[in-house]
Order: sequence, then C-alpha cells, then structure tokens
Amino acid sequence: MNFRFGIKIFFAIFLSFSAIFYPQTTKTNLNLFFELLSDYSSNFEKSGKRVVAEKSKPEYKTLENFINNYNLSKKYDDTLHVKIDTAFVKYAKIYRDGFFGDYFLVRTANIALGENNGVERKLSLTDTLKLSEYPEIETAGLPFTKCELPEEPLLQSIIEPVVFVVTATAVVFTLFFKRSKE
Repeated sequence: MNFRFGIKIFFAIFLSFSAIFYPQTTKTNLNLFFELLSDYSSNFEKSGKRVVAEKSKPEYKTLENFINNYNLSKKYDDTLHVKIDTAFVKYAKIYRDGFFGDYFLVRTANIALGENNGVERKLSLTDTLKLSEYPEIETAGLPFTKCELPEEPLLQSIIEPVVFVVTATAVVFTLFFKRSKE
C-alpha cells in the first residue's frame, strides 16, 4: 500500500514540475492578435461595455469573430462597435545572443481599430523568439499574420566562421610546430 502511495506522489511531483522543464511552445502571430484583442475587450468589460466588431475587411473575419465571441456569457449595460482597420505583423530585427549563441527575432503585432464614437485605437504587442521557431508562427491562410524576415546581420554571420577557422588553424599549427621542435 505504501509503495503505491509513493508512486502516486512521485508522478504528482513529476507532472507538476514538467511545466518548468517543458515550457509551452512559442505563441503564433495569431495568438498575439488574440491576446491584444482580449486585453482590449477586457478593459471595456470592466466598465460594463461589450465590444462588437463589424464591417471589417474579409481577411480580418477571424479577428472579428474572436471579438464578437469574447465572453458572451455576461450581460452588459452598453455596446461599443469597432471596425478593424488594419492588422499586421512586423519583424524588426534579427540578432544573436552572445558570440556563438542562437539567433533571435523581434516581432510586433499591430492592430488599428476604429470605434463608433470616432476614436481610433492602435494596439501593439512586441516580443522576442528564436529564429528557428519562425516557420511555426505564421498562419498559412491568414495574410495579416505573415511578414518578410529582415536579413541576418552580415558581420555576425562572417565573423563566427572566420574565428573558428583561425582558431583551428592556430591549434593545428601550434601542435605541429611544438612536435617538430622535439
């Protein structure tokens, strides 16, 4: 009986720490837009307003549906109608973390909303991800989640191989030079 209890405790501890050892995957660009819109909607929800999106361009239908389906279970005193004017992703730069480190990509998700009261809102969210995760973050059927990658820094892509070749050459030369002196 104690052996089974010990196994249960072990698995409970293992599963609770698995989130630390195996973190969630990187957010897609669409997830960034959803995060922006949920923050925007929740700000108005606190004041008793429901945000309803309408008359947006057809390519923004996914975002419009997300806004319209956000927290339908509550009753609201007032409604704020918005139109999604633009939504796009921009990759600012590629940089390397350290001398021989991984390449990272800085991305920004931007949404411009027009409210029925005449106010224009611009929402943006910036984060950083590994360049190797780039193929996983864009959604194929939604053009506003795609963007051209900036070019990798030329200087960093040249320096690393040069340093490697020079170091290897110096090591080989030193070993042969030392051996020939003996």
